[in-house]
Amino acid sequence: MDISIFDKTSIKIRFRYATFVVDPAERGTKVSSDAIILLNGEGNLLSKAVDYRVIINGPGEYEINGVKVLGVRVDKGFVYSLASEGFLAILGRSGEISKISVKGGSPSVHKEEFNTECQIAILNVDDEFNQSIIAALEPKVAILYGEKKESGAKVLGKANVSQIKKFTITKDKLPEEMEVVVLG
Repeated sequence: MDISIFDKTSIKIRFRYATFVVDPAERGTKVSSDAIILLNGEGNLLSKAVDYRVIINGPGEYEINGVKVLGVRVDKGFVYSLASEGFLAILGRSGEISKISVKGGSPSVHKEEFNTECQIAILNVDDEFNQSIIAALEPKVAILYGEKKESGAKVLGKANVSQIKKFTITKDKLPEEMEVVVLG
């Protein structure tokens, strides 16, 4: 699994047989993908995304080339789980994820339908970051990007984490202790 950043708030997630672009930006280079995932469900400009077949912008179950995606609505946005290649990743904005994992979620989000246990947490830190988000998810790898990614890393006790453009992980390389990765 590869996670790379190509704009301040846009990332690309690549599994062996499927590629997803999350919140494609108006500016920057064009990026090819199998599907687009919109964390807020609307308002994103798709002019820089090419070759996609599906736009995932709401609750429901999806399958793209063997990657199972489950989306749930939380307040104004969506949180997604992506399962493939032995990984379960949670993807969303930090403020939205905290409402599922910390407060038990809104009435439309039941723990039975959305599993918050994951190996990888991919968080767009666009709001105040609460360490209890990570404590509830218990990921092996926390990947932070977005406007407040540095402050999110500091909250996790990783003040001097260097920013990277791309992070690659395989199931057999998952760390024993939680690793914090900052994309930038």
